[in-house]
Amino acid sequence: IVCETFFLRAIRGSGTNLGSISDNMVLTENISVVRPLLKISKSEILDYLNSENISYVLDQTNNDNDFSRNRLRNVLFPVIELINPSYRQNIDQLLFYLKEQNLYLDSLVQSILDEVVICNGTVSLPLKCLKKNDPFLQNRVIFKMLELLKLKIIQGNNVFSLKENKLELSDFEIRSSHV
Repeated sequence: IVCETFFLRAIRGSGTNLGSISDNMVLTENISVVRPLLKISKSEILDYLNSENISYVLDQTNNDNDFSRNRLRNVLFPVIELINPSYRQNIDQLLFYLKEQNLYLDSLVQSILDEVVICNGTVSLPLKCLKKNDPFLQNRVIFKMLELLKLKIIQGNNVFSLKENKLELSDFEIRSSHV
């Protein structure tokens, strides 16, 4: 599932959010989702079931290549495995590296967001705080500010730019997550 999610997100253009579902995710203070088998391969599970003489059922819809995830699993992955049998471990290493990078970038964004003022539904940040940073980081800060307002950019990548002390916006669509 980890590898499948990575490929699906990359193909769909998810930007830097290529990571997979978490094996332990906190939903609320009292509710967590734990996926203990997430890092165990299908062959390991089947080997264990066979060694313990435990019967199992295979979901026949997993063979239906009309679904993107199944097409990856049944068509693309066997070809990739011919090229490099350890591709899954390599993807796992890449995802770990990307996660570490995102944590570092988030810490940089947070240090900038410490200057944010939230008042009456308005999020404001002095332009000088943005201007002293790389455009890549500026975009991350603005996306985070939109997130604080419960807004989400639906289309667009580098939609912001700073020119002559003004924040310029490119073509994009913002949608409230309250809807």
